[in-house]
Amino acid sequence: MIAAKALGGAGGGVLLLVIGTLMFGFFSRGPSVMELHQTNPAYDFSIVRSAENWTLPLQVRGLPAAEIAAAMAIQRGGVALRFDPTLDPKDYGGHRVVVRLSSKRGRVQDACLIDVDDPPPADGADLFANGALCRGETSLTAAVGKLRAIEGAADPRIPDLLRQLTIALFPK
Repeated sequence: MIAAKALGGAGGGVLLLVIGTLMFGFFSRGPSVMELHQTNPAYDFSIVRSAENWTLPLQVRGLPAAEIAAAMAIQRGGVALRFDPTLDPKDYGGHRVVVRLSSKRGRVQDACLIDVDDPPPADGADLFANGALCRGETSLTAAVGKLRAIEGAADPRIPDLLRQLTIALFPK
């Protein structure tokens, strides 16, 4: 409150909040804001909501699939979303989620490709989580998240990044 008065009353408190938020974002090593790159007009969240505890096929590159699947499991719109790397997309109307973890930002046009040459990040490098909800080779949604200066594959921030990616891939 003293700082707010020094900056001109209650308006100064808002200014301090904004400055503090910006400084935290600049110095934070946590996940960056997730960027939703596209939502195809064919995407409809009711597909997800229509089946309770819907599990989707998952294709991954960059970390063990089981770890990625566990981190991505969330509640969204009253539905428990689950992902299983052992499922065949053909059995799910061609729907699948693709996640690539690498040291470079993926291209939106490659969102549904799993065999893209994405180099794994080295310790201390940035990690990009490139993800897409796909039907066949068509991306219904695509998003990218970033972690600054990871501490290797066991970096404790990676599960949070994957949860943010899941939320971005299933907008309501």
